[in-house]
Amino acid sequence: PYLVCQRAIYKLSFLLLASFAVLSLCPFTIEMVLRILLLLIVVSSIAGAFSVIPRSNVSLPTFTSSIQYESIQFQKRAKNDSLHLVLKFTVADAPSKDVEISLAYNNQSISVGNPDDRVDVYAEKHLNSSGFLSDIILNLKNSAANSGVYTLTLVSDSQTASAEAEVDSAPILPVYSKPKRVLQGDPLRISCRVSGYPMPVNVSWFFAPIPVDLSDDKTTISDASGLLMAIDSSDEAWKDALFSSEEGTPNDTLRFESIGVAQNGLFACNVSNSLGSDSTFLLVGVKGEAFLHTSNIDLLVILFVVFVTSYLHEDNSTFSLDR
Repeated sequence: PYLVCQRAIYKLSFLLLASFAVLSLCPFTIEMVLRILLLLIVVSSIAGAFSVIPRSNVSLPTFTSSIQYESIQFQKRAKNDSLHLVLKFTVADAPSKDVEISLAYNNQSISVGNPDDRVDVYAEKHLNSSGFLSDIILNLKNSAANSGVYTLTLVSDSQTASAEAEVDSAPILPVYSKPKRVLQGDPLRISCRVSGYPMPVNVSWFFAPIPVDLSDDKTTISDASGLLMAIDSSDEAWKDALFSSEEGTPNDTLRFESIGVAQNGLFACNVSNSLGSDSTFLLVGVKGEAFLHTSNIDLLVILFVVFVTSYLHEDNSTFSLDR
């Protein structure tokens, strides 16, 4: 209470001195003096308002390494599994010593622990000589250290203050572990979810066809990586393809309502922002009608063999019993 009264006295003294200074310079009417005094009160209240300010934005380190997908060797971007990012905030004019902290990542609420807790997100609170909160240091470790926008919100004595801090990084695309196998006419969804900030303008898609009978040929797959062409949605072969934004970046998802054999081949997507770029590959195998007919014939043959074998076994068993 003493500090609150002291701040109020300082503000009132400032307002009175400013008013006398203005009056001594020019003759004003009472109405004009009241307006100037009101303006000074507003300015003073804003200057001393409860606030939190980020000291600076930080960057999330990434690296590139050579990896192999099927028979394709290429450079892929990733981030370290063990990371420790620090976001620093300055707190001004907290109305009381009791301050509640909440945190959101990309508008999604996340929990914040204390330094003694064994958690990946925790806050360090620093106080000034009067015991009021003056600084907050947010620690983001391991899987919680991601690029994006972190929003810190403070609540004290029914007053709220918030600020945003950005964690920038070059974009990172997923790594596909194995090819997708589908049947002609089936729906298919391919996602190139982007992790990175600032958000790329869009995701660029590329494709190289592969003959169905060479879908598993390593040399053909490797050669296809050098024959990739940008997908033209106006082409008749792509009339059933639909680009959409389902993971947060424009064109990050490619959907087929009824995929055709013309889409049997190698897909690739690429993204970039001001800090770097990344690419990834996906092999899609589309089995056509000939495969379906062959499979049906094979199934009938197998069922016939099973039936005959079962019949002969039963007949032999009956013969043995009769003897």
